[in-house]
Amino acid sequence: MCYDFNIISHKEDAIRAEKKYRDALLIYPNKPGMILGLASTLALKENTDEAIELMERGLPISINEKQKSAMRATLCFLYLKAGSIDKANRLASELPHTRESREVIQPLVQQGLSIGFCERQNL
Repeated sequence: MCYDFNIISHKEDAIRAEKKYRDALLIYPNKPGMILGLASTLALKENTDEAIELMERGLPISINEKQKSAMRATLCFLYLKAGSIDKANRLASELPHTRESREVIQPLVQQGLSIGFCERQNL
């Protein structure tokens, strides 16, 4: 079974993407790319709690540093959406000095971004 997950990346296709990721996870339940892909899809669908749970599950087992960096940054904003400001601050302070860096994200987290701002930015 082969899926082209890159094609199904737009918000309007999130329902279809969610089903494909869930189907793939039945076959590959511990594949970090599938776990984090489903988490990203759920974040687009504003299913914040499940997206956080999956990111927390997928990040420790992923070996793809670029993917992990992007997911950590996304997780900071999901924590904010969920009202977990302490978790967002703690994770932001641990981000590396790269494009998804602590210098960029930590000040945003510390400003206490409103849910409205996150929604307008599709975070």
